[in-house]
Amino acid sequence: MSAEQQSREEWVREVEALRARLDEAEETLRAIRGGEVDALVVAGPHGDQVFTLNSADHPYRVFIEEMNEGAVTLSDEGLILYCNRGYAEIIKTPLEQLIGAAFASFVEPADLPAFLTLLQDSRNGRAIGEINGRAADTSVPLRLSLTRLPTGSAGVVCVVVMDMTESKQREDALLRAHAALTQTLRELEVSRVAALNMMEDAVEAKKAVEAANLELQQHIAQRQRSEAEIQRQLAELQQWYEVMLDREDRVLELKREADILRQRLDEPPLYAVELAADSSTVAPTVVEADDTAKSSPATEHGHD
Repeated sequence: MSAEQQSREEWVREVEALRARLDEAEETLRAIRGGEVDALVVAGPHGDQVFTLNSADHPYRVFIEEMNEGAVTLSDEGLILYCNRGYAEIIKTPLEQLIGAAFASFVEPADLPAFLTLLQDSRNGRAIGEINGRAADTSVPLRLSLTRLPTGSAGVVCVVVMDMTESKQREDALLRAHAALTQTLRELEVSRVAALNMMEDAVEAKKAVEAANLELQQHIAQRQRSEAEIQRQLAELQQWYEVMLDREDRVLELKREADILRQRLDEPPLYAVELAADSSTVAPTVVEADDTAKSSPATEHGHD
């Protein structure tokens, strides 16, 4: 082989090596532009070094991985294509056991129809609802927000999962507080009604006491008037009695005088028996009058 032929073959091999390196470089650039490369390994004086490539969606990936809420992508059949650590922590299941599993297997059987309805509704847009998920051996309340990706990612549904445990606890606490407040308000209303009834009873009792007091005062006034009338009648009766007593004494005196005159005329007395029966004190007066009449002739002449 001549020197010219040998130089030509070396030149061809060198060109082919350069083309291979160029193809490799172009393939690497294409992979980087297409987002197929996450890092580059570069040989340096201190050994190989790894350089991580950050694409425009890198912050969003970090955000989804670090968010407290669960992020899940589902197929049309409900299989978990991807989920973040947040969902794994909510369900209390290792991340590697979730990928490829059916989302429905982590839903309480009683709420499975509600989840399937949400999955079906997500075909027409965003679907939001609440179900109970199964986390290990416990039940956890979940709020799901399902959104179907654009047509370019047909068959993929994004699900944001929120743990509603603390919210439910606060809601239950608020409901209990509301129930206690309602009960307190009812008791206060009952107390208010009882107080109003007591006030009404007190007012009625006051009216009754005032009426009784007025009636008593009227009765006292009437009694005072009656007593005054009785006193007046007693006074009149006393006066009448005194007048009648004087009149009776005068009648008795006249009867005695009549009997004395009849005795002087030697006629029997008319009132002696009556006067003796009327009073034991009258008879001596009559007798005394008789004795006086018999022993005093001057008196007899005077009467004649």
